[in-house]
Amino acid sequence: MWRPVIVVLMFATLGLAGQAAPPRIERFFEASSADDRTAKAALEQIAAGWKDSYAAMFVDMARLMRPPRRSALETAERPLTVEDERGASSPQPSFETLPDLASRGSPIRRRLLTFLQRQTGRGFGGDLNAWRDWMWTLPL
Repeated sequence: MWRPVIVVLMFATLGLAGQAAPPRIERFFEASSADDRTAKAALEQIAAGWKDSYAAMFVDMARLMRPPRRSALETAERPLTVEDERGASSPQPSFETLPDLASRGSPIRRRLLTFLQRQTGRGFGGDLNAWRDWMWTLPL
């Protein structure tokens, strides 16, 4: 008779009574699926029990996706160069210089960050450092 009371008190003390189980980790991976239907279903399940602490998963997944191409004015990095025999430098072709491949960025990255903005009400867009700064302000 006393055991059920202790269990109920433990759950109430921990704040676990009445809470839905967190989404399975697979839902987060499915959210980054190339298949829109799979991703949409996963995002709906995650949204149903959303916690701001889930933002870290979305930021980390977005980091692995191709970002939109930045203009030369936005980047502080110099382009890679190759020196020829005369010592003259010429720009090294890179992924960013290929036409139209890098300019749009990953649609999956856009989906993840759009969802993150919608769930949190924050407008950091593709600025992953701003997302990280915000996450550090969250309670443990």
